[in-house]
Amino acid sequence: MLQILVSVGCIFIVGHYFQWSLGRIVLLGFVISLSSTAVVLKLLQESNELDASIGQKVLGILLVQDLAIVPMIIILGLLSDAVIDTHIIGLQLVGGVAALIFFNCLMRKTLLYLPFARAIQQDHELQFFRH
Repeated sequence: MLQILVSVGCIFIVGHYFQWSLGRIVLLGFVISLSSTAVVLKLLQESNELDASIGQKVLGILLVQDLAIVPMIIILGLLSDAVIDTHIIGLQLVGGVAALIFFNCLMRKTLLYLPFARAIQQDHELQFFRH
């Protein structure tokens, strides 16, 4: 979260100088804050650090960044000039809470049993589905 805030803050300074709209500043800050999960996973895999402690921590950060895209899209939608429909906002909040509960259950290993877990353990890009 700190990385996202710092990125948006740095772009805010640049955007304020160039008199950009708040929507543009936030969008560029969000884009700069994200890393390419596929590229970083490939680098970790090639250096045999994916199974190491640091590799697991980096993988966790990448997954959080990937999940942060959902609130980013909601924030950008709120910053647009479109009329805000409270029904849609409510549905997005319910969906977001449901997704958080689902991922929390996955992390606690209480919800999902995957019959193909052995194949996933061999594929480092899908290891966050491990049982």
